[in-house]
Amino acid sequence: MFNTLQNFWAKVDKRGPIQEHMDSRCWEWIGCKDKGGYGKFTAGGRTYRAHRFSFMVATGGEPEVVCHKCNNPACVRPDHLEAGDSLTNMLDFVKRKYLDRAA
Repeated sequence: MFNTLQNFWAKVDKRGPIQEHMDSRCWEWIGCKDKGGYGKFTAGGRTYRAHRFSFMVATGGEPEVVCHKCNNPACVRPDHLEAGDSLTNMLDFVKRKYLDRAA
């Protein structure tokens, strides 16, 4: 497990941006990403979204959905992530899209 974590954190840049509504920097995944900008990481023969893997390591939990409070899909900083469900994740997505257009 130590080598897995070492490999994971080697692909993280802790000098990421500070989002407008946050007070700490994003830790951005610099490894492989999907079309949506979400990091991909393989451990134990299974491929995870990088933010999900980070959340699981930090909390020991594996919720239905791991949401970004920072709205940055590349971010893997554990305190920028929270457990959620499909409904709250979709509502958050719609809210962000609406607010972006209104701004």
